[in-house]
Amino acid sequence: MLKRFEFAARSHSRNDTHQFWKYGSHSEEIFTENFMWTKLEYIHLNPVRAGIVEKASDYLYSSARNYVGKKGLIDIDLVEPKFFNAIKESNFGSLM
Repeated sequence: MLKRFEFAARSHSRNDTHQFWKYGSHSEEIFTENFMWTKLEYIHLNPVRAGIVEKASDYLYSSARNYVGKKGLIDIDLVEPKFFNAIKESNFGSLM
């Protein structure tokens, strides 16, 4: 495996010896409402995972604020919220 990582590193000047992850962004078509909500929740929770805020809606630069009734920096068109399983706190509590 190490030889494969060495080979991958040769194509990018940023690597000295090995490359494990792919570089670049990998866009995906939003083809279902569920997929869209999955991506939106992922984006909203990035500041939480990074330790910047405790709740996604506390991050000033996130549309998560708009989804809980707070004022965001810009006006957005809200997508009709999906059903949240209120019993599963990880789905519900992190946005509030």
